[in-house]
Amino acid sequence: MSNRIKKLRSERKLTQKQFSDQINIPVTTLAQYERGEREPKLETWYKLANFFHVTIPYIQGVQRFRSVDEYAQESQVVRNIRNRAYASNDKTTEDFQEYALRSTELSIDANWDDLQKSYSRLLASLDFNDKMFSSWDTRQKLKLVQIVENFIMQSSFLTDQSDINSFLDSINYIIESKL
Repeated sequence: MSNRIKKLRSERKLTQKQFSDQINIPVTTLAQYERGEREPKLETWYKLANFFHVTIPYIQGVQRFRSVDEYAQESQVVRNIRNRAYASNDKTTEDFQEYALRSTELSIDANWDDLQKSYSRLLASLDFNDKMFSSWDTRQKLKLVQIVENFIMQSSFLTDQSDINSFLDSINYIIESKL
């Protein structure tokens, strides 16, 4: 997964030279950061995030939300979708599928480090290796973990075949959405 330094710099219509002068980083170092050839230190991530008024995980490319406020807004949207989905008592509705997809995304953003550890444990327990998923980006791998964890947690609450079918339909929807 690539960082968003170049994207954010381009949004501000700054050249590498202009930007490097403003944040006091050599232009060659900045170019390496943007190409992913070099990883900034934590204090540099902090400086970059402050400059662009975004979170460090956002500029690193591991989170979709520029700010904590955006994350809170999406959380509220997901809660509203969940409430609509469960109020309808029809677990095959688009609301239920959208809730499954969006809540998975939110969970990944909130639990990135734990999910990376779970991904390693999942591969080991299934006797898989990372090469099997080499074409997937990190976020897709973590969605796989989230889906499997959700399935395990919900499987004890699925009481009849229609519940199981609805849940499997939601899982298929998520996978077909390119994880």
